[in-house]
Amino acid sequence: MQETVLKQEFNFSDQDFWNISRMVTNHSGIELPENKKSLVYSRLVRRIRTLNLQDFGAYYNLVQDGLDQGDDAEFLKLIHAITTNVTHLFREYHHFEHLEKTLLEMMTNQKRITIWSCAASIGAEPWSIAMVVDNCLKKRPNCEVKVIASDIDTEVLSKAQEGVYDVNPEVVEGNPYLKKYLNLLNTDSDAHKPLHHNLYVIAPALRKHVEFKTINLLHNWQKKLPQPIHFVFCRNVIIYFSRKTQQQLFEKVSSVMQSGGYLYLGHSESLMGVSDDYENLKKTIYKKK
Repeated sequence: MQETVLKQEFNFSDQDFWNISRMVTNHSGIELPENKKSLVYSRLVRRIRTLNLQDFGAYYNLVQDGLDQGDDAEFLKLIHAITTNVTHLFREYHHFEHLEKTLLEMMTNQKRITIWSCAASIGAEPWSIAMVVDNCLKKRPNCEVKVIASDIDTEVLSKAQEGVYDVNPEVVEGNPYLKKYLNLLNTDSDAHKPLHHNLYVIAPALRKHVEFKTINLLHNWQKKLPQPIHFVFCRNVIIYFSRKTQQQLFEKVSSVMQSGGYLYLGHSESLMGVSDDYENLKKTIYKKK
């Protein structure tokens, strides 16, 4: 079969795609099937222009040479470009309702509790967790709760730490947590001018609860985390991984979790055929056996 080449600004052959796909999978676990070829082109073409490179072959060589030399800066830019960081505060709200209920129960007999958001992206998930945590601590002040927010992508983690989000004011008014823990961001130095009514910043009181870390889930990250971990949010992550990579990941996740701890997956994800270490309580909520 004749090799197909995308007839666009830069040649992007099947071999170029598979070289990049294999490199991404080897170093991040993310799978890029053949139907992602046009997406990869559209997401990376800007980097080709910015770096003033001739073609995708030159870009692959640049990234691979960096990895070979222990420099993953351009590889992380590649990951940032090809992954879709679509998220919002309190996405899949039932998870946070479950977290609040079970966290309050756990706080009656645990002095220290760790919650891990393993794919924090731009921070909507860990800050939502932190709102629940702060509210629970007002009822159980003698407990210490730490939220670990991690991602492979340092660029999105920087955005996460800023904690600034564009939110419809009606959504804020309709969610007691958002109403309590989001502050309108004044984007103009003149205090007499109106605020930007869609930009909000996370309340300062939440920052003490969250610690940010760069973690590649494909690597051995266990020593980077305090143990045991009592709650793990691993949502909309494993859809990018092969079954074998999923199995390896949850073997490690299970090893750092406390028995009776809780795991949350994305709405289209499941541990069926992946791990027997968890009891499925309800769709996308699991309990460590």
